[in-house]
Amino acid sequence: MVFGKAFDTANVASAYAAAVEKSDGGDVERTDSLREVAGVKVGDLVDSLRAAKVDGRRREGALNGPNPRMSAAKMELMGFNTPGEAIRNFSGVTLLDYGGAGGLQTVSVRGFGSQHTALFIDGLNCSDLQTGTADLSIGNIAGAYSVSLTIGDNENIFKSAAQMVAASSVVINSERPDFGSKGYMLEGRLSYGSFRTVEPSFVYRQRLGKRSHLSASVNYLHSRGDFPYRLPNDTDTLRRREGGGIDRLRPALDLTVGLRDAELKAKVLSDFAFSSLPGPAVLHASNASESLDDKHIAALVSYKRENFGGTRREGTEQVHQGIAETGRWSVRTQLSFDWRHCHWTDTSGIYTVPAQEDYKQFQTGLSATALCHIISGLDISIAEDFSVGHLDTTLPDCPFPTRISSLSALSAAYRKGILSSSATLAFSCLHDFVRSGEESGTRYHFCPSLNCSLGLPYGLRLRVSVRDSYRAPSFNDLYWTRIGTRSLRSEKAFQSNFGLLWKGDWQQISAEASADAYCNLVRDKIVASPSLFIWSMHNIGKALMGGCDLNASAHIQPFANQKNISIDLNGSYSFLQAMDISDPEAANYRHQIRYIPRNSGNAGIALSTPWFRLSYSVVAVGQRWFHDENTIRSRMAPYSDHRLSLGHDFRISRHGIVLSLRAEAMNLGGENYEIIRSYPMPGRHYRISLTIKHNP
Repeated sequence: MVFGKAFDTANVASAYAAAVEKSDGGDVERTDSLREVAGVKVGDLVDSLRAAKVDGRRREGALNGPNPRMSAAKMELMGFNTPGEAIRNFSGVTLLDYGGAGGLQTVSVRGFGSQHTALFIDGLNCSDLQTGTADLSIGNIAGAYSVSLTIGDNENIFKSAAQMVAASSVVINSERPDFGSKGYMLEGRLSYGSFRTVEPSFVYRQRLGKRSHLSASVNYLHSRGDFPYRLPNDTDTLRRREGGGIDRLRPALDLTVGLRDAELKAKVLSDFAFSSLPGPAVLHASNASESLDDKHIAALVSYKRENFGGTRREGTEQVHQGIAETGRWSVRTQLSFDWRHCHWTDTSGIYTVPAQEDYKQFQTGLSATALCHIISGLDISIAEDFSVGHLDTTLPDCPFPTRISSLSALSAAYRKGILSSSATLAFSCLHDFVRSGEESGTRYHFCPSLNCSLGLPYGLRLRVSVRDSYRAPSFNDLYWTRIGTRSLRSEKAFQSNFGLLWKGDWQQISAEASADAYCNLVRDKIVASPSLFIWSMHNIGKALMGGCDLNASAHIQPFANQKNISIDLNGSYSFLQAMDISDPEAANYRHQIRYIPRNSGNAGIALSTPWFRLSYSVVAVGQRWFHDENTIRSRMAPYSDHRLSLGHDFRISRHGIVLSLRAEAMNLGGENYEIIRSYPMPGRHYRISLTIKHNP
């Protein structure tokens, strides 16, 4: 970047760094206003470049709390095709996977149930109203995107109230396209893998203006899913998993319109899937007879305007410390709509005619967030989310519930020098209406949180956080035929975290390490328990979770004169004691909660060169139990999953075309380990992908 010989380069660098920091991860364009920030008049400049652009990315939440993130480039380097493959490499995460290409994937973070984890795709809340969980497989969308996990709260207070209330949240953000001289981009990918798995995808992006663009994508997945496996108690017999096929189509459309000082976005996500349900793998089991026809359409319209109004003070001191602004505002509003239709069929011989059930749900919501820069280093925000959801089923005695919810959050963040802190007080009000029977009543919840981090010498930073959150009973918990209990209370969750973060940066090596100890408590845990002949839902549970997460990563450039050769290393270890402390007289008192491992970890290494990209990763999980009582009969064996990826890029510079070829080998050990009891995972399998990118 050339600003002219008469320019004070020290002031420019400082001012530009401050502008990038305030951009919150967006693009920063060098304009006349930026020149004025540096204290130099436009007329005094001799500029050989009329415009320049720098992309800056600020990693929110890394200071005040655990906030692991994996960019699209890192996912490509490690050979991860889905958010689930990336997230299982985060510490403290238990990915519950039912196996196969179309298997349900839910996330449990630090011992909390999957109902405490919310899923957001470009700001769209994709959590299921009926079950209270989020299926992570819906995030496998075409195009480049990053995946991050927020545990508790962090220093970013410019977000929706739903994100502030969630105990943990998975955030998937599409990455902003970098257009070439022609103003459009094309990307096509074709993957072929074991078990007749074919997955083509196509993405087209068109620049409509300086800050406006349109993106259209489609992804299709077909898999027979008939992988071979062996049962733990019958290892001599090789069986084949039947009924695991899936056909899935995911079209998506994105429109971004850049206004004078604001941005308007519209997004449509759709998912049409027809899949067979294989059922549990047990001895003498008949062929799978269940199938699921699932349709899902979600839409979002959002408006964002940042840093308007107020006054601005300038001077040499402010140039070096950032722009000192008073009374400046940032606002974000969004309107969302979510519709799902699930049709279940069972053609088993036990029915004279095939059994069928339909589940329809829709949810519409309005969200607004406003942030004000009070004084230098102090921000205040207020957020409000209002939503209406409805469930309609063909089950007998369905009460057709409708839920109206309001979430409000008042937050403050202060960041000055070595101190960074934030506090939030959230309030929620939920009320259910039913057509028949008794309503569950109105629910009120206060959710306070406090986060603080302090810079220490030698690149160290100390961080502490405490938080109260909750999860409301799902429609299934309350209204499921003959099982739901309408008097259920919400689960209350208390989170605390104490951690130490270190960062080091040398000429050719950058490294980062963190250690976090935490203690979580869940009260009024919702569990299913027998009551005479019929099971029902009750608030009789209490769980205590404590443990630690250790993380380390490094980026190495071994040769000073070869910037395009690098080595990436990462590793993590988690210890988690998740105990049921509901009843001291119960047989499972202080036993480990089902499916939660005490010990888990992962490691990875990636080598990037001009000639090839090579990566290896492993995920290891210790013993678990599939029953509330930890006995030998309920024990599940430890497992490890190894993955190897090799890729190469062929560049045709004249036409702006890049061909990328990648080959992957997954689960190299070939073990049909089980994450969920009686649902084996595929053994050793392979995948090859060809990607064509045209960016003239």
